[in-house]
Amino acid sequence: MADKLNLIYMQKWVALFYMDHMEAWSEIRRTDCPKLSSYSAAQIQANEAVYTPGELVAPWTNGLEAGGLMKRMTYPLSARQQNVNTPAGVPEVLRFGGISNSNQ
Repeated sequence: MADKLNLIYMQKWVALFYMDHMEAWSEIRRTDCPKLSSYSAAQIQANEAVYTPGELVAPWTNGLEAGGLMKRMTYPLSARQQNVNTPAGVPEVLRFGGISNSNQ
């Protein structure tokens, strides 16, 4: 059953990727599908046997979250300056995709 559900998630992600990138990004965060490869593009190019079909390969290391995708968008500077409700003092790792214990 889980394999069938992952196939549906993958098909939905592929369909959204070409039409609505933000929604496709949300689907990855919601369903964890497609999974990120634990190998870099350079490692896969050097040894194709390490690639698992269906995995998403990040062509570079994401500086915002080591080896992963951003989990949330950052607030623009103007919004942070003008909106008193913008969270203050959030550590960089949480603002740029780290895991927090709250549902912000």
